[in-house]
Amino acid sequence: MTSTLAAPTARLTIAGRDFRSRLMVGTGKYRSNAEMVRAIEASGAEIVTVAVRRVDLDRTREQGILHHLSPERYFLLANTAGCYTADEAVRYARLAREAGFNDFVKLEVIGDRDTLLPDTVDGASFKDVLEGKRDRIRDVLYGVYCGGTKPGIRSVKKDGWKLIKYDVLDGKVHETQLFNLRENPFELLAEHHTPEVVALTGNVPQPNQVDLAEDPRYAGKRRELEELLMDQEERWGDPYRLWDQPDANDSK
Repeated sequence: MTSTLAAPTARLTIAGRDFRSRLMVGTGKYRSNAEMVRAIEASGAEIVTVAVRRVDLDRTREQGILHHLSPERYFLLANTAGCYTADEAVRYARLAREAGFNDFVKLEVIGDRDTLLPDTVDGASFKDVLEGKRDRIRDVLYGVYCGGTKPGIRSVKKDGWKLIKYDVLDGKVHETQLFNLRENPFELLAEHHTPEVVALTGNVPQPNQVDLAEDPRYAGKRRELEELLMDQEERWGDPYRLWDQPDANDSK
């Protein structure tokens, strides 16, 4: 026998929208879709959160959770669980809207890959981007990956350009890449131009869709982003320096 919790008398109002229940429930970690439906029904909740990145957005597929949750009965609140950057979160929020979700979104950005905790100190509002008033959250994006050998991978992106540096495999791999993201948004390399890869992918890259790090025409842009990368390393207290960078103490 399934019992349903009584909704509280005090209504919840968010951005002019009234909700009969203040309880929000999620859709993950259930053993089956049937168990999820029973649990949500028993909770009496009206707002149900859905991790857009982790679910099948095709409502016609019975194995997907959205097939079992009617937007007429529940207020399906898209969330960006599993996103690690602001740009990634905004991308999935927009994807949710295109998939038929409402204009509400529960924003989540993971700040620490080990603890999965958000970075609450350096939060920034996505509101202007979602409303189309701005096209970005930050002017500079700094990326760090230390999942393997240290120092790992560092990147910096600004004004449509991206620099990536690899210092991995205990110093066996030292590589710098430079991309014009307006012309090469998928960061294609020379390898993607080979007949074998073209035949496999069906994609024929343009001649300028390559790594530009060693192209002398872009030496100035590379120097600019190399300096910006070091500025970001110092700003965020990165304890490592890459193979061709001065020691942290020497750079001050």
